[in-house]
Amino acid sequence: QIDHQADKQFAAVTIALGKNVHYISYRGTDFTVTGWKEDFNMAFRCPVPAQESAARYVDEAADAIDGPLLCGGHSKGGNLAVYGAAMCSDVARERIERAYSHDGPGFVEEVLNGNAFADLSGRIDKTLPRSSIFGMMFETQEDYAIVESTEFSLLQHNPFSWVVDGCDFVYCERLSAG
Repeated sequence: QIDHQADKQFAAVTIALGKNVHYISYRGTDFTVTGWKEDFNMAFRCPVPAQESAARYVDEAADAIDGPLLCGGHSKGGNLAVYGAAMCSDVARERIERAYSHDGPGFVEEVLNGNAFADLSGRIDKTLPRSSIFGMMFETQEDYAIVESTEFSLLQHNPFSWVVDGCDFVYCERLSAG
């Protein structure tokens, strides 16, 4: 969904992983001016239109399918996954097993201090590359794991540069000094 007047860029898909487990995947920023403008709006406005759509999407998916739900995304998509999982209905939130944010920006303090976020906080998996920039925006409360990357600096935001060993990331102890 692109709405230039509302500064909204949103996309999501629900994937059946098995007989009764579904993964709600949120798209990060696309290459439109509208998408980038909404990203900048996230610095001082919450919710932005895509975040509101993310919460509605969780509710719609929960109404349409049975079983546990997982939510996730990269960059803006990671932010949308956590926001959607936290701000959806109580009934849908109870079904969410994990919310994955891969180098997604954090949240303004009002969201972090809310009851819905507190209810979900133990089920959030946030991963950052060693030289994270985007994922550290508004970083004040969310716990995170740090992954190795084959790139340097800003290029580490590309998740295809993250090092995988078997079925998991290769983790490191701390962010780079830069």
